[in-house]
Amino acid sequence: MLEAEIAPHADMMIHHLLISPLLRQRSVEVSAVGPGVWKVRVVVENAGWLPTKVTEKAVERKAVRPIEAEIVVPDGAVLVGGDRRIELGQLSGRSSKTTPMDAFSGTLDPTSDRAKVEWVVRAAEGTTVSVTVRHDRGGVVRADIVLA
Repeated sequence: MLEAEIAPHADMMIHHLLISPLLRQRSVEVSAVGPGVWKVRVVVENAGWLPTKVTEKAVERKAVRPIEAEIVVPDGAVLVGGDRRIELGQLSGRSSKTTPMDAFSGTLDPTSDRAKVEWVVRAAEGTTVSVTVRHDRGGVVRADIVLA
């Protein structure tokens, strides 16, 4: 009997899962800015159809938290630029993407589905730092980054 109860709703639930926000790592860059000093840049994107906030009401009612990026440096390394934990706000999804003709309107932001975060770390070459970007509705992205 349970299967007969669930069957009419399965396609709708799969549809909701497929359009949900989905955080994805777009790029990770490490560059030396001095002897033993490294700039770490991480770019994430919402690869889902819906924005990470899903609705404006969720923001109004404070039912959704912003995307949060965090870096963890090992003993012996020092974070010299940027906060250990940074809030990145919300990201749009593919639902807000428009046609190429809309680029002529002057209001198009082609990167509203992406966020960039940067830190400066003092550490020996070969040190590994860990970055985690998380959102309640968009998921979690993790990266172990070797400073080289």
